[in-house]
Amino acid sequence: MTQETVKNGTEALFTREGMPPVKEMIPCALQHVLASFAGIITPAVIMAGVYGFNSQQSTDIIQVALILSAIDTALQAFAPFRRIGGGLPIVMGVSFAFLPALQAMGASGFSFGALLGGEIVGGAVAVLFGLAYSKIKWLFPPVVTGTVIFSIGVSLYPTAVKYMAGGMGTSLWGTPQAWCVALITFAVVFALANFGKGTLKLGSVFFGMIVGMIVSIPFGMIDFSSVATAQVFALPKLMPYALEFDPEVCITLAVVFPMVAIQVIGDVSAACLGSIDRMPTERELSGAIVSQGLTSMVGGLLGGLPTSALGQNVGIICSNKVVNKWVFVIIAAVFAIAGLFPQLSAVLSAIPQPVIGGATVGVFGTITMNGVRMFTREGLTQRTTTIVGTSVVFGLGIWMASGCLAGEGMPTWVSTVIGSNAVTPTAIMAIVLNLILPQTPVVAQHIDAAKDAADFLSMMENEGKDRFASVEKILLTNEEFSKDSIERVKRFFAQAERDDVVMLFYAGHGVLSSNMDYYLGTYAMDFNMPQSEGLRYDDFESCLEHTESVHRFFFVDACHSGELHKEDYLTDNVVMKPVGKIAFRNAGNGLRKVKGYGVKQIQTLFNELFVDGRWGVGATVFTSAGGMEVSLEGNDWNNGLFTWCLKKGIQERAADGNGDGEINIHELTDYVSREVKRLSDGLQT
Repeated sequence: MTQETVKNGTEALFTREGMPPVKEMIPCALQHVLASFAGIITPAVIMAGVYGFNSQQSTDIIQVALILSAIDTALQAFAPFRRIGGGLPIVMGVSFAFLPALQAMGASGFSFGALLGGEIVGGAVAVLFGLAYSKIKWLFPPVVTGTVIFSIGVSLYPTAVKYMAGGMGTSLWGTPQAWCVALITFAVVFALANFGKGTLKLGSVFFGMIVGMIVSIPFGMIDFSSVATAQVFALPKLMPYALEFDPEVCITLAVVFPMVAIQVIGDVSAACLGSIDRMPTERELSGAIVSQGLTSMVGGLLGGLPTSALGQNVGIICSNKVVNKWVFVIIAAVFAIAGLFPQLSAVLSAIPQPVIGGATVGVFGTITMNGVRMFTREGLTQRTTTIVGTSVVFGLGIWMASGCLAGEGMPTWVSTVIGSNAVTPTAIMAIVLNLILPQTPVVAQHIDAAKDAADFLSMMENEGKDRFASVEKILLTNEEFSKDSIERVKRFFAQAERDDVVMLFYAGHGVLSSNMDYYLGTYAMDFNMPQSEGLRYDDFESCLEHTESVHRFFFVDACHSGELHKEDYLTDNVVMKPVGKIAFRNAGNGLRKVKGYGVKQIQTLFNELFVDGRWGVGATVFTSAGGMEVSLEGNDWNNGLFTWCLKKGIQERAADGNGDGEINIHELTDYVSREVKRLSDGLQT
């Protein structure tokens, strides 16, 4: 990895930092704007209709919706004070998530001021929820979060189809013209996303919408008449309605906001998993929820609606994997400009609904599959299928059976909170079922060491995108890894320059010969006679002698990988059987201590068990087990324990002990050492 921060170039689009070319950022940003614009202003338009707003009031609520979307998206991008916003790729805005509850309360006769008061209370609850997330995150394992994401995606399908059909209640509804425009738009987006290259591929939704709008012109679907009557510039008004704090409205929204927070967790998790191949950290999720709550509280003061993560944009993020911070700043800037200059809002609001539907229908499918990807991370066990299947049946069933919770004698809040959308009942059922169903007993299975190597490489490649000008790699697994292949590794490292960072990772079997020499297992090695085809540890170590780099790191996830003294131990035939979910990554000879040496401590490759201070080649060495120990693996980790702890410490920033956003060697050492010992109940240290 060449140690030079990426500052420009197309590759910067796929990193959080750096400055990509403006000409490439703009289409990436505008496709998000076009995909979300109608979704942001539509809830405002609908609520204006519920309350019978006049033309000026309708313009005001649309204006505030755009400004609030800009504020929340910008906070998520910059994460000020490291507490407000997640610092992750996500587009926030006024969304449909709250609409069913708000419509129900409006239809029940509550004033708009009462809704705004309830919004402030609900936003405060969301802030508290976000701040306390680290204490309650155990309620939201992947099976719960994935189920919620799945229900979000599926519940958006009717929205996409209604848009494609021209918009229910309009003259275009269900006409051949509407479907013609929608399907052409979909075809263009699909073709560019799957077969396009460069800017065309990255901006597939944007360019698809452009084509769709051109196709819609002969059908008379575009009307710019509202542009001429719109104001040129306008600021939002502070407290345009008298605030009321009606108990029923406040309680309802206090319940709805945490449910939407679960949706935010799901959307942010899906965006992270789909774009940067990791789950967000506790701090990132906490900040995302806090930002959403604070923005919604501001919305109550400005006469606007609450914000949430925009599901359609999550799909775009996962599809093109563009995560650069400045792309999302441009998105927020366009929202703000559109809100402050109503004439621009009028231009964007003229996009025909069939165009929006055709461009986003595939995006909603991506959201659904991200949910599937998440709840199957730990395997599709009977417990998982029960939780997902039952929760989705209740959630989608209640939502589709309109009015099923609104009968005589049923409290109004039940229908408002639970019966008005699919996400809330799905989330409630998933949380409850996850708590009451016993964990499925799992028989330990050996994890393919090649997966550890591939996972480590993928992690470092993703981490390196933000920190290095380029990442060069070589991966040798299974039959590719032999005694002869070591020369290929040496030639690869010989290309590194002095300031480059060089990393060498091994996962597999560590074997001791009868005379106590240590060998790393190769594909063809005889475990009973490792000296035949096994790779001596010293030979593998020598790979790092062939590089000029002064930044060298060596990771070994194998049993007996710590240093030991031959005179203290004897080899023995030891059989290590799986214990519960834990298996042992060892083969060949085991160890037992020679009597009389019980007080002598095993020295590992570093005094604190992980980092070597004596190595002649000047490398930092991380090892998975002490000289007398075996390396553990288990289904819960889906990796060797050492590799899993490395991944969690780096990817989720769990090893960032002082919270400064950076992880140094000592922090990583302390974290991995502590977690390995804790998770193995002391079997591995």
